[in-house]
This record gives sequence, C-alpha cells and structure tokens, in this order.
Amino acid sequence: MKTVTRLRPHAPDQRHRHRLGHRQDQQQRRRPAAEQGSDPVTEALAAANLDNEPAGNMDLNWADLRQSDLAGADLSESMLVGSKLCGADLVATKLQQSNLCGADLRQAQLRDADLRHA
Repeated sequence: MKTVTRLRPHAPDQRHRHRLGHRQDQQQRRRPAAEQGSDPVTEALAAANLDNEPAGNMDLNWADLRQSDLAGADLSESMLVGSKLCGADLVATKLQQSNLCGADLRQAQLRDADLRHA
C-alpha cells in the first residue's frame, strides 16, 4: 500500500510573515549594532499609510521615495527585489490588490506618476 502524506496549506499571511521576518533577521545579523537604527527608506515607508502590508522579500535598500503617499496600498503579494525608485513621486497613488511578483524596477524613473487606475 502507498502511504500518502498530506501537507497542511499555510495561510498566505503566515507565509509572507515568515519570509519577511526571516529576511529581517538576516539583515539585522549582517549589520553592526550601530547601523541598526532607522534609515531614510524605513522612515519614508513608516510615514506612508500601508494597509495590509506583509510584502514578502521586499528589498528597498536603494529606494528613494520622495513625497510618498501610498494610502490604501495592498502589497500582500508584492516582491520588490532590488528596486531602485530614484526620485519617485507617488503622491495620491492607489495600488490596491497590486501583484508585482518578481518586479524588477531598477533605475525606474517614476516622476509625477499617476497610477490610480493601475
């Protein structure tokens, strides 16, 4: 007789939380304790209103988010790996239910972007 092993499916929020937490742990281990303070990207994202924001594998180390207002953004499935959003002006942007999996936005120039209907 064959033995069938059933895997329990993970809820999407648990999977993303695990990935994000693991990545944050790795980044904190790599940086010296003096450097673990806040950086401009963290401050810009904290100022933005990101509802439902567990973004797996988000790497915005080089992002420059000027005047960012991502109100109502749903980045649940987003994977912004190696993103460089130089001079991005995303004021009044609504990215609801965005699926940017595997997006490569290196050197993207998104000035005066109006993505309300994206």
